[in-house]
Amino acid sequence: MYFEMKPDERENAIQYLIEKISDDTWEEVRIAIQESDGAWYIDQHFGFGLYVRNLLWKSGLELNGFFMDTIWHELIEEIIKRKYG
Repeated sequence: MYFEMKPDERENAIQYLIEKISDDTWEEVRIAIQESDGAWYIDQHFGFGLYVRNLLWKSGLELNGFFMDTIWHELIEEIIKRKYG
């Protein structure tokens, strides 16, 4: 089954994560992405990824849990692009 996040849902999730995660953590994530072979999110699925998914589940945003397992890293990559170019 394929899930698609509506643009407003995506933006709400991105803004929520930006507000909830510290700048120091964003810097660490930026470095991890930069130093990876492109699959950084595989190593981080149960660490940072679980933290992100838990934040989103607790956010009050109506998001599908299974779907979040497959897209959380795309939200993070979008945030890194916005913050660091």
